[in-house]
Amino acid sequence: MIEPMGARKLVKSVMIAVLALMLFYRPRYVHSAAVPQNSTDMLALIDFRQAITRDPRGFFNSWNNRVDYCNWNGVTCSKTYPGRVRKLYVIDQSLDGRISPSLGNLTVLKLLELSSNSLSGQLPNLNGLRKLQYLIMNNNKLQHFDPNALTNCSNLLHLDLSANNLAGSIPPGISFLYNLKFLNLQSCNFTGQIPSSLGNITQLVYLFVDDNQLEGSIPTELGLLSNMLQLSLGENKLSGSIPTTILNHSSLSILDVSSNSLCMALPSIIGNTLPNLQELELNNNYFTGPVPSSLGNLAYLTKLILDQNKLEANDSKSWEFLNALGNCSYLQILSLYDNQLQGAILNSIGKLSPSLQYLALDKNNLSGTVPESIGDLGSLYTLFLGENNLEGPIGSWVGKLKNLVTLDISYNNFSGPIPSFLSSFTQLTELYLQNNKFDGFIPPSLGNLLVLNLSYNNLQGTIPNEIFPNMSRLTNCVMSNNNLEGKIPPEVGNLTGLIELHLSHNSLSGVIPIPLADLQFLTQLDLSYNILRGEIPIKGVFANATAVSLNSNWGLCGGVKDLHMPACSAVSWRIKWKVFLTILLIMVFGFMS
Repeated sequence: MIEPMGARKLVKSVMIAVLALMLFYRPRYVHSAAVPQNSTDMLALIDFRQAITRDPRGFFNSWNNRVDYCNWNGVTCSKTYPGRVRKLYVIDQSLDGRISPSLGNLTVLKLLELSSNSLSGQLPNLNGLRKLQYLIMNNNKLQHFDPNALTNCSNLLHLDLSANNLAGSIPPGISFLYNLKFLNLQSCNFTGQIPSSLGNITQLVYLFVDDNQLEGSIPTELGLLSNMLQLSLGENKLSGSIPTTILNHSSLSILDVSSNSLCMALPSIIGNTLPNLQELELNNNYFTGPVPSSLGNLAYLTKLILDQNKLEANDSKSWEFLNALGNCSYLQILSLYDNQLQGAILNSIGKLSPSLQYLALDKNNLSGTVPESIGDLGSLYTLFLGENNLEGPIGSWVGKLKNLVTLDISYNNFSGPIPSFLSSFTQLTELYLQNNKFDGFIPPSLGNLLVLNLSYNNLQGTIPNEIFPNMSRLTNCVMSNNNLEGKIPPEVGNLTGLIELHLSHNSLSGVIPIPLADLQFLTQLDLSYNILRGEIPIKGVFANATAVSLNSNWGLCGGVKDLHMPACSAVSWRIKWKVFLTILLIMVFGFMS
């Protein structure tokens, strides 16, 4: 029984609470008093708002007592349960603060999305949200995960906690969310092993645990999830082999185990046991043996990334996979970078999918000339052939690839002139021709590039004045270690976005163009080992001695103190003395003769 004094205190406390609630939630109009009042949901929202410490975009401006809370920004109330919050949607608002556990009182909630903010602390206990179907918290700064936070959320279909700082082991309680179809735990810094109990989520269709610190073997139970379409385990520390249950998963469309420490020979029948595969990413592991020609049976394959392994091709049989891939009519990306492919590139490369956009064969041991048939791949926008032993001049095949954005044939033995028709490539932005045997002159135009590297060749003549007006977007220009001569064109000042310029180890003469000092983004300049003369500018990049290299240009003088160059007056005196001495010697020898 409550004592009279205690009773009075209790009544007084209740009255104060009710009054505070009425003051906060005051109807805008008298007739709005008929709107259903649900103090639990409203107070939960108020608690959530109060836990936010920073709202730079004013998302919560509408959250006040002049507006019905069902009309607050990001809030949707239920039609079945009037006055009860059904959705809370607060994304990309740069909010700081913590997630209030009061959200666990929104028991009718079906969707809770707080993605792309800066929310920190713990994912609170949301056990009371039995109707919750979508929980999306990705791209925040959450540091903890209550192991029992979601135990009773049995209706959850979609759980996305990616790109947080949760760390620790993957909470085993997730395995009790039997109705999950989508689970994304990527980029959360999780450690330990992948729980085999994830195989209990029998409805799972999409599983992402990539970009963590997970180790150990891949659980065979994952291959028993019959509804699985996408399995992403890349960028972890997983070891061992891919379980047979996964390699025999006939409905799987995307498999990504890239950037791990997996080691095995790829099964020769992989293209038969995974018939619906659209994307296969096995790169950056220790896979060995030949590339299976059965991959050519994958009618829907769009992406095949096998780079940075130890895959081999050294005879006609082991190169059969390239012929077979011609059957993959939807293939858009093929990467075999950094493997152990040897010999000449087959002519059949031109029979790959006309939809192919990305082809990487660099850092292998390919030799011979590039087959002209490669020019039939007219949709290519990226071609990497660098770091091989390819030779000969650039053939007409390049001229057919009009859609190229990036061309890298560096570190080979290509020779002859640089084709002038490259200037007609309107999409080309990156051109890497360094470390070859190209000779002749630099064409007056190579298109409107962002990156150009011509270093370590046998190019000669002057740098064309036109090349810099024609490449107004250039950010990185490297022409070092050639036989270039003449002056540095003053048109270099047109490159307003230039970040790096390397012209060292040539025979360039004349003065340093003054416009170089006006390039505000220029952070690296190397003009060393030329025969430049005159005064060094002191503005712009020249004000930072660590950003400029001018070694072995004996005619240069001045500049900032940290360059340790002789003063220009001293240089002038030395030049005058040499002239005087020369005249004197001429007079003496003339008198003697």
